[in-house]
Amino acid sequence: MLHPKLVPAAFLGIVAVLATIFAQGNNEICSPHNHHNENIGSIVVVVDEDSLVGREQKLAMEIAVQDFNMASPYFKLKMMSHSLKHPYERSPIGAAEAAIDLIRQHKSVQAIVGQFSLQEAVIISEFIKLPNDNLPLIILNAVEIPSKSPPLNIFQMNNNNTLTMQMQCLSDIISHFKWPKVTALYEQTNSFSSMDLGIITQFSDSLKDSSNSIIDHHLGFPPIFSLNESELFIEK
Repeated sequence: MLHPKLVPAAFLGIVAVLATIFAQGNNEICSPHNHHNENIGSIVVVVDEDSLVGREQKLAMEIAVQDFNMASPYFKLKMMSHSLKHPYERSPIGAAEAAIDLIRQHKSVQAIVGQFSLQEAVIISEFIKLPNDNLPLIILNAVEIPSKSPPLNIFQMNNNNTLTMQMQCLSDIISHFKWPKVTALYEQTNSFSSMDLGIITQFSDSLKDSSNSIIDHHLGFPPIFSLNESELFIEK
């Protein structure tokens, strides 16, 4: 099940990554004059695949990379991913260590994407600064960067997107998979209201604009904080 608040943000993030890659020097290698050799670049991805958020982020990035490769005849991207261990099993800079290992193993890295703390982001930035000062580091989680910190080539892509953008991106993913019917599960407001119905209507309109998919069923469940066994309830 795709969570409507998480997948769109990740999808927006990877699309921005690909746009950044285009803007940072691939014009020459994407040129038709270089069609004799296929140029392949790598995106280093570090997420927690044990979490729902991490799995959805990875899926969204895989979709975007696939779409990018279909649209780009001369330059291809591949994802080099690493799944983080549980926080209590890894070092405080485990994500940075994993990213640096992948950068060392693979040539032509075009971007680093993942869930990093500020400390990890600084470590990665310092590591990539000398060989390539323009290599973008995209953080998928919210990190507060002090205003007085040295300039870092860091971009943040978190869940602070408008509802309209979230609906559109979710519709794009559904369109990508060509799912004809969709079951919408959503968390109700404190008391079921026209706002909940409005969201379903907006989602339905977004689906019509992006694909031929329809909302076959929709079901609202009580606020998570009001449930004693929320995970068990959602599974049912």
